[in-house]
Amino acid sequence: MPQVSAFLFPYRRFRTDVDGVHIPRKMNPGKNLIVLSEKLSEQSEKYINRNILHKVAHCYLRHKSLRLDNLSKHETNRQEDEADKLDGHWLSKKSN
Repeated sequence: MPQVSAFLFPYRRFRTDVDGVHIPRKMNPGKNLIVLSEKLSEQSEKYINRNILHKVAHCYLRHKSLRLDNLSKHETNRQEDEADKLDGHWLSKKSN
């Protein structure tokens, strides 16, 4: 199982349609970064938890950055689908 290291900290300068970003290990040697928008604090606890788990899933799956690696639409969709499935799996295990 790959080890995931992540830092969570608020960031105000996101576009309005972005809740957070995953910055992969290759862009910050040795550490994955998760940067969250402060606007998340206005959302429900369920939404916040799902969003954070989704970003952790990207780290765990060693995905490339959707915005920083200029991924194709197909690759972006594939990575998003994988992260959605994994965070959903984690959430379903928690509720059992």
